[in-house]
Amino acid sequence: MEPPAEVYDESDGENSVDGHEEESVYLFDLVKPDSKEATIWNALNMNPYGLSAWATDSVEAMKLKLVRCVKDMDDSDLNFKPEMTYQVFGQKEIIAGFKDLQVNLVYGAGSLRTLLDIKFSKKIDANVLEAENVEEKLNGFIPKDYFTSIDNFSMGLDKEEKEFTPPGEKIREFSIETESGEQTFEIYNAAPYKDNKMKSYCERMQTFIMWYIEAASFVELDDEKWNFFLLFEKYKFDNSTRYAFVGFVSTYEFYCYPDNIRPRISQMLILPPFQKAGLGVELLSSTHDFYRGISKVTDIAVESPSHEFQRLRDFVDCLACQKLPEFAPSKLKDNFSKEMEAVAKGKLKMGKKQAQRVYNILKLHSCNREREEDLEAYMDYLKKQADKQNQRTHERAKKKGLMKMEREILVEMIPSLNPEYRISSVTQAATSMFEQFVKVVSRLERDADEDD
Repeated sequence: MEPPAEVYDESDGENSVDGHEEESVYLFDLVKPDSKEATIWNALNMNPYGLSAWATDSVEAMKLKLVRCVKDMDDSDLNFKPEMTYQVFGQKEIIAGFKDLQVNLVYGAGSLRTLLDIKFSKKIDANVLEAENVEEKLNGFIPKDYFTSIDNFSMGLDKEEKEFTPPGEKIREFSIETESGEQTFEIYNAAPYKDNKMKSYCERMQTFIMWYIEAASFVELDDEKWNFFLLFEKYKFDNSTRYAFVGFVSTYEFYCYPDNIRPRISQMLILPPFQKAGLGVELLSSTHDFYRGISKVTDIAVESPSHEFQRLRDFVDCLACQKLPEFAPSKLKDNFSKEMEAVAKGKLKMGKKQAQRVYNILKLHSCNREREEDLEAYMDYLKKQADKQNQRTHERAKKKGLMKMEREILVEMIPSLNPEYRISSVTQAATSMFEQFVKVVSRLERDADEDD
């Protein structure tokens, strides 16, 4: 075992202190046998990496699973990982104090009956470092009524799955073709404030958001303005109909003067085992259709959408607008019109900004991207769209006068007053929009090919 660095500087194998020669003194020589320091020393030298061997990546350590029967519990192919764990285990996403740590969260596929199963091969000596209390960290982020005994969890699993039925009111049923055959799905609408069964289910269901939605937080279930749309797979097992939870959309219904509501989509999640099958499109479309059937709804908003959700939203809204005569390819050669804005809001409950965005995407969809002149014309159009904010800034400056503007606003405006900066920022913004739009257009084209 190699000792650490010396206490004193080494000089030809000897050290000089106050002019006297004496033998080298090492830190390990100062450690008393069987002391806490000796235990720490041993822990640091158990392997080449010292304490780092006791640090586990929490994303890698965690495994989630939906089980339809007890037999599924041994099927490792059903495991899926979280995308993030920082809200539970900190920004570094590290769990300290274990080797070969596994944190298994097993859910009944429909009921979401929950098992927390923590396994590890070794736990660090408490005199060296206090190991993370994993269960305590997870408290508040997993369902309150979770099990820690595999036997107890398994004992009631089949009964609870057999008896489970989705909360709320069914608003849609549809089927899709998959590699394993036809699958049937149902969408339910339920508000936890009005439905105790839904409130209890939400306490289990919404715990998934911590692993998949950035900066997620649980909703206040006693707030009457929260509404949920739940997606389930309906399947047969032992000659009985059963359900598996797939995902959800949550909305908050804001008051809008004088007697209207403005629902805002807050969260949306499709669990990993069900992704890449078009189910997000079905769930979001059904959410839109539900609110479009309510006369008091002014428009449907979205709260801080991620890039992935915005792309899904764009695709769904493009599919809806393509059915409107006002968004026919022949109309897309002209500019976005008041007529388009009005029909998008009246029939689809779509705000002006989103309707303009959909128009831009469909305009790209209708142009010949293989013709250089068509593509250049479209990019020039996008640059004009991107430059509108700069134009508004200049108009504001002219009307008010630079000397009369508040200092903070003036400082914020300065870059846009520079012509070179303005050209660069406009080009960058137009390129960014094009990259986003072309992904949606590609999906629209794939969708059209599949229909043919």
